[in-house]
Amino acid sequence: MSRTRAQLVERAARFNKLVDAAGTFEDADRTAIDDYFEPLIAQLRVDEICDVDDEDAIPDEWFIALADLLANTSGPDFGIEYNPDKK
Repeated sequence: MSRTRAQLVERAARFNKLVDAAGTFEDADRTAIDDYFEPLIAQLRVDEICDVDDEDAIPDEWFIALADLLANTSGPDFGIEYNPDKK
């Protein structure tokens, strides 16, 4: 199985506690998180950690770790301290 970029952004929003009880979050928040997707994936590719070839087929085994990294990277936009030790 695999997940999509949209699902990854939503999971990162959940990690950053931006999703309400109804399971929704602001479009501006979605965009803010999504803006970090491509730079994060590019850095992971350069570091030879993983290579997401298809943003609509993110392997399940990478999903939680990538969502956590995306949440950490985008967190400062929401007042959440960036953790440089997350890898």
